[in-house]
Amino acid sequence: MPRSRLDQVLAAGYGRHASHASHASHLTPERRRVSTGMEVGGLAREYARMGERHNGAELLQEMDTGAAKPRVILKLAGLTNQIKPEKIDEGGEKLINLILQKGVTTIVWDGDLLNHKKEDGTVTRAFTELLSYAFYEFPELEFIYFKKQKSWKKLLKGAKAEPDEYGNNLGPFDFLTDANVARLDPWDPLPPLNPLNPGRRNYAVTFPDDTSWKQLGLLGLQWLKEVAGAEEIQYFVMGKGYIVGKEIEAVACDKDKYPKGIAGKPQFLGVEIKDVRD
Repeated sequence: MPRSRLDQVLAAGYGRHASHASHASHLTPERRRVSTGMEVGGLAREYARMGERHNGAELLQEMDTGAAKPRVILKLAGLTNQIKPEKIDEGGEKLINLILQKGVTTIVWDGDLLNHKKEDGTVTRAFTELLSYAFYEFPELEFIYFKKQKSWKKLLKGAKAEPDEYGNNLGPFDFLTDANVARLDPWDPLPPLNPLNPGRRNYAVTFPDDTSWKQLGLLGLQWLKEVAGAEEIQYFVMGKGYIVGKEIEAVACDKDKYPKGIAGKPQFLGVEIKDVRD
């Protein structure tokens, strides 16, 4: 069986030595495609015994507490600037309704930062503002983001907001902290959702630093299916910009690699907020 694009990127980017690659090779998509129960617990214990996880003991403690429940995953995507304030409010209301309707447990996104106030006191409105909407309405939600390894802590409370080339002031989220976010390598099993520890464990899935920003979203979607075991997700689009459009096109061309619910009608399972710019 040919290796998936996820495996190829990881092997090239991390330069894993032979013993590590040999150990990872038995984690086929069929075996990895689980998110709860005994099988994932066995995988976690295997990683912990071999010392591949620096926080293996903490992971086992989480997995052994309470009964696991299946995740209902929603991916949030959209434009990172120039969204009209009334559209942010519309998006927030529709997002909350979708979370309630579908019983969403987990929100994922591509690691985009929050837009903070600029020196002139203004804020460029972006889809990431909806993450705060979701958290403050449902603090028990689990959040997972995809990011390059070198920059995953930029989303954590206390990180410095910095301007980008488009005049946005990008920085962290108050609800993500060193205490409640654990970093995962993409080959690490995702711990089961723990109902006895709501809202206190989130995950940053980190990819090699040379990963293209154009690849990150697709690799994250592939990770959701191969590692997190998500055969189907909800997809919430707050303005379909270039990146989101290309992502949907790519998924439509190779649907078997990705969870259902992304590649347009009739498979699209989520919500799209249109005409969001000024």
